Amino acid sequence: MFERRPVLGVLACLTLVLTIWQISPRDVTVYREATGPYPPASSSALAAARSWARPTDHQKLPHDSGDDYETDGRRPAATSGTYLVSSTAPGWLVVAAAAAAAAATPTGDRSTESSTGRWNKFRRLWAQQVGAHEAELVSPQAPTGSSSSSSTQSTASLTLASSWGNSLPNDDYTNLIDLTDFKFTINYDYCGTGGGVGGVGGSRRKRRSLKRADALRGTRSPAPASPPLVLVLIHSAPANLAKRNTIRASWGQQDPRARLIFLMGAVNTSQAQRAIERESRLHDDIVQGSFVDAYRNMTYKHVMALKWFVYHCPGARYVLKTDDDVFINTPVLYSALERVQPQRSLLLCQLVTKLSVKRTHRSKWFVSWREYPAAYYPPHCPGYSILYSPDVAWLLYREAQRQPFFWIDDVHITGTVAQQVNVTITPMDGLYLESDIKSDLLSNRVDASQTVFFFTNPNLSMGEIQQLWDAVRPRR
Repeated sequence: MFERRPVLGVLACLTLVLTIWQISPRDVTVYREATGPYPPASSSALAAARSWARPTDHQKLPHDSGDDYETDGRRPAATSGTYLVSSTAPGWLVVAAAAAAAAATPTGDRSTESSTGRWNKFRRLWAQQVGAHEAELVSPQAPTGSSSSSSTQSTASLTLASSWGNSLPNDDYTNLIDLTDFKFTINYDYCGTGGGVGGVGGSRRKRRSLKRADALRGTRSPAPASPPLVLVLIHSAPANLAKRNTIRASWGQQDPRARLIFLMGAVNTSQAQRAIERESRLHDDIVQGSFVDAYRNMTYKHVMALKWFVYHCPGARYVLKTDDDVFINTPVLYSALERVQPQRSLLLCQLVTKLSVKRTHRSKWFVSWREYPAAYYPPHCPGYSILYSPDVAWLLYREAQRQPFFWIDDVHITGTVAQQVNVTITPMDGLYLESDIKSDLLSNRVDASQTVFFFTNPNLSMGEIQQLWDAVRPRR
């Protein structure tokens, strides 16, 4: 019996060491390219969205299928009734997207029917499907550029935003979750609002909290006459210059309906910082924060994006958060959002449900029990494409500033924080481009006007992004 005691002691010590190692969070890692643990949505979702929103006929598109997508165990496909009744996309948004896709046919009008005639067909079909009440969410006229309603909405948004600052602490602008000395190191008046709620031109009470180095500088390019329809906020690693240039040359080209901003953190060499500053002077589209740009600091970057919207572009009608390895079908997205009446209480994305917390150290997504004690994450949005209405972006920002830091930003912001403020996710799975249809689109086996989508999944190469843009961009 006495001979067993040393062995038992060694086993007990080993067990204790392994337990402590398992529950302790790892050190902050260097920022790496986002690889996103989420496979594409099921093809049945896309097929359901297209079954009645097809441009000119009811023929089955290539690869439309009712078979479920084969998941790899990391994220089950969203299913009806898991979180909301619909797991595809809001019908009013689908029909607006389909009409916008038809109107933006890259190779010209393929029929003698006018775009207005096609739009009216969509509206009649939509009214038959959901009734006249919900059909009113979609504008009865196809957009023809800037309109008085857009201007009215921008004014209303700014009026609403002017009251936001009153519910924020005086030191909110220099706080970022648990960082009390935050500042924007690169920050320009990209939206032409003069600082919005709390920047230069904001309320007197807020200006007292700003540091001189934090002052919002005037942009070198002409500021837009009014806040944008869509504020596009793109997470990008400082080293990803080629990816940013690919976006600038493709789906991120200048558009009067949008303002596109690349978000970065601090770098560790003066040479890298000078390179970012040169890029900022050249392109006028970079916002940089003072936290270290590291992979486990992504939540800081996400909340910084919401902070920049709240303080410096509060009149934007929608906020789109995305990554630099995703393709956004901006001709269709912008046109579709123009067609729908201004929305509130919207958090739209490709819904993720029942995602288990990774407890193995071999996983890039390892989270200790101490960091997150539950076995599953709440329903949330993958961070590569999230569309916020401004009221939701504001609520999530305010609550994120109060909640403890958790490093997986999409789980934290659109899961935990969203639940705290009672914001419900609206699935938009039906408006993502499925991988096999993407292949057909790139090989010209499917016409772009028949492919109704807003977003792709992440991890696209720069060549794929440029090819997709060549397939969908409007021809003049």
